[in-house]
Amino acid sequence: MTIEYLAGNRLTGSNAERLALTSTYGWQDFDGSADYVSIPASPLSGIGGSDDFSIAFWIKSDNFAGGSQPVILGCHHSDTESYTTYFELYEISGALVIRSTNSSSASVVTTSSLTGIEDDAWHHIAVIRSGSTLTFYKDGSSSSTHTLSGHTLPAPETYLHIGRRGDNAQYCDMQLQDLGFWSRALSSADVSVLAGGVPIDRAVLATAYTTDLEGYYKFNGNYNDSKSGSSNHGTGVSTADPNTTSGGKFHSFSDIPIQSIFSEWDTGDHYIWSGSAWNEMS
Repeated sequence: MTIEYLAGNRLTGSNAERLALTSTYGWQDFDGSADYVSIPASPLSGIGGSDDFSIAFWIKSDNFAGGSQPVILGCHHSDTESYTTYFELYEISGALVIRSTNSSSASVVTTSSLTGIEDDAWHHIAVIRSGSTLTFYKDGSSSSTHTLSGHTLPAPETYLHIGRRGDNAQYCDMQLQDLGFWSRALSSADVSVLAGGVPIDRAVLATAYTTDLEGYYKFNGNYNDSKSGSSNHGTGVSTADPNTTSGGKFHSFSDIPIQSIFSEWDTGDHYIWSGSAWNEMS
């Protein structure tokens, strides 16, 4: 990537303006007993039975819950319902599980071999469906792959709950950051970029991260959807505001250190970023 800066003018080059900015990122703490976030229209709700999708996020926990099957996130038909039609990503016996039903209560359960995330450290998790293949990723590496048949998602009007099941049960004790939903399958290379510690909105993926991005929650002092705007902002229940301190996987992020030396450049000076330093051009 070549990025040029002519002092006194705007940056030019691929992703130049975005890469030159410093952003802060928050994170959300769920206590496992009462905390959750409710989102009125699930970012996954428009994805039909066999459509591709991707979910990616950073998570930290030393023990998801004392009870069984704590739900990391789930799509339900209403804000108080647990079954009928639903899609859930939850933990059982140390492994992540996806479970879904359709309107006739036909259930599909997919248990991954993705374990080892209850170690009080931040891990990047991605769940990707491509055709009939569902793949779980941990920290950029494929953990397990499954062939699916009849895997369905809820109806378009469904809610998304983060941190619990829809009927006030199965709360999850965790910290969460940088949660994204796509109606397409991210590539393994894309997952590696995100797992390398690059926030979603700063990632240079094979296809622009905004393509088919259905929802993006930074938890940066709020529960807002950074993609679709106020129509799909979340509401936090029994929980303090999301944290904006440095306790998350990343707090501030700047791909290119332009801010610290900006004042040293004179108008008309020409610089090119080499990948590790700015070089002044004659």
